Amino acid sequence: LDSPEANLFLSRRRTLAVLLDSERAARLQRQAGFRFADVVDGLLAETWFDADVSPIDRQTELLVLDGLLALAFDANAEPAVRAVALDGVRQIERVVERGNTRDAASRAHAGYAAETIRLTLADPSRLEKLSVPPPPPGSPIGAADGQMPGL
Repeated sequence: LDSPEANLFLSRRRTLAVLLDSERAARLQRQAGFRFADVVDGLLAETWFDADVSPIDRQTELLVLDGLLALAFDANAEPAVRAVALDGVRQIERVVERGNTRDAASRAHAGYAAETIRLTLADPSRLEKLSVPPPPPGSPIGAADGQMPGL
C-alpha cells in the first residue's frame, strides 16, 4: 500500500478510528459544550451530506457508516453514545433512501449503504464480517501523474 490513494485511505481510516472510539465518544458526550453528537454531525456534513463525491470519498462514507454501526451496537459503549451513533446511521439511511443519485456509481453506492444498514439493523452480529478493503496499489486508470481524479 504505497500509493497516494492508499495512504489517504489509511489516514482517513485511522482518523475515524480515533473519532469513533467508544471511550473518547463517552467522554465527549458527558462534557458540556462540544459533544459527541457534534462530532457525528461534522462527519456526516463532510461525507454523506456533501454533494461533491469522489471514489475515495465514497470509501470514506462507508468507513463512517461502518464505524457508526459498530458503535451503535457496541455493548460496551455508553447508551448515550450508542444512541447518537444510531441516530447518525438513521440520518445516512434517510440520505440514501432519497435516491438523489445522478450516475450508476452513486446509485450502486447508495444501494450498498442502504442494504448494509438494513441487514445490520436486522442482524447486528453481521458487524463482525464487515470491513472496507483498502484500495489496490497504484494509480487508478485514467489518473495522470499519480493524481487521483476528483481530488
